[in-house]
Amino acid sequence: MAYEIFDGFDHYDASHAFWDTLVGTPSFSTSFARFPAAPNCVAKGVNFGSSVSATKNLAGNRAGLVVSTAFMLSALPATGNEEIIHFKDSGNTQTMFAISPSGQIVIICGSTVVQGITASGIISPGVYYFVDIVITFASGTGTCSVYLSTPAGGGPILALTGINTINTANSWANQVQIGELNGRSINVQFDDFHCFTNSGGVPNAALGEGTRILTKMPNGAGYATTLTPNGAAANWQCVDEVPPDDDTTYVSAASFPLTEGYAVGAAGFTGVVNGVTRKSRIRKDDASAHTFTNGVRSSSTNVMSSPANVQSTYAWLDAFFAQDPATSAAWTAAGADAAQPIISAAS
Repeated sequence: MAYEIFDGFDHYDASHAFWDTLVGTPSFSTSFARFPAAPNCVAKGVNFGSSVSATKNLAGNRAGLVVSTAFMLSALPATGNEEIIHFKDSGNTQTMFAISPSGQIVIICGSTVVQGITASGIISPGVYYFVDIVITFASGTGTCSVYLSTPAGGGPILALTGINTINTANSWANQVQIGELNGRSINVQFDDFHCFTNSGGVPNAALGEGTRILTKMPNGAGYATTLTPNGAAANWQCVDEVPPDDDTTYVSAASFPLTEGYAVGAAGFTGVVNGVTRKSRIRKDDASAHTFTNGVRSSSTNVMSSPANVQSTYAWLDAFFAQDPATSAAWTAAGADAAQPIISAAS
C-alpha cells in the first residue's frame, strides 16, 4: 500500500484547503457529516455545488488504486450521467465513477465510453452511501470492482475485467478529482475519503461499510513542550483551532531540532484500525532552508515521518503510520486511541 490521502474534511475550510486544487468554493460543515462527532473528535463533511470540485495530486504514477469514500447526491440527474469521481493522468480523465438518472452506478472510460453499469435504483438522492472502487489502469486488460455499502469482506456490486480504464497512452493515474463535475444544480457531499494503492502493505483492498475517519485536535500539553507559543498562553492552545487561524496563534522554532507533543482525548475507538494519519499546517518566515517532520507517540515510543521541506507560505504536510511504534505491529483500537501527535522542527 502507498498512502495517498485520508481525509475526513473535519478540521479545515475552503480557505485552508488540504487538497491541491479547488475549482469553485466547496462548503465544509458539521451538517454535511455522515456521523455525529465521536467523543473528543471533530466531524464535518464537504458539499460541492454546481461545477465545484477538488483535485489531489498523487505522490506518483499509480497503476492501481483504491478509493473508499462516503457520498450523497441531492438529486439524480435529469439526463446524462452525474460524474462525481475522476481518476486522472495529468489533467486527462482515465476513468470516472458516475450516477445515471435511473440511479445506476456507471463506470466510464474517458468521457463517454461506458465500461460497466449496475441495475437501476441502486442510488437514491439524500442517502449517504459508502463506496469502494478498486481499479487497475490498462488498455483492454483493466479491472474495476465497485462495492456499495458492503461490509468488509463482502462481494462487489460491479466486477469488471478486461476493460479499458485508460484514455491516454499511460497505464496509470496520478490525480483524483471529486465533486460536482457536470455543472448541474446538484449538490454532492463527501465524507471519510480514502485513497491508496491496491498493492503492497495493508490496507490494499476495499475497506467496507462502517469505515470512518475520526479526527482529533490537541486538548492539552503532551510529553514535551519546547517550541515557542504565539498568540495563546499554552502551546497546545496555539494549534487546536478548527479551522486553522495560521498566523493568529501558532508555535515557532528558532533553533533545531525541537520536538514537542500534544495530548488528545479518548474517542472510544473500536474495531479494525487501518492506520493513523498526522497532518500539520506549517510555513517558514526566513530565507533559510528548513525541514519538518510529523510524528506519533505511543506509550513512550515516538515514530517520525521523513523530513519534508518547509515552504514560505502555509501548506499541509501529512504522514501515514500503518503500525504502532510501541509494538511494531498493526494498531489496536486502544493503541490508536491513546496515541498522541508530535511535531519536530527538524532543521
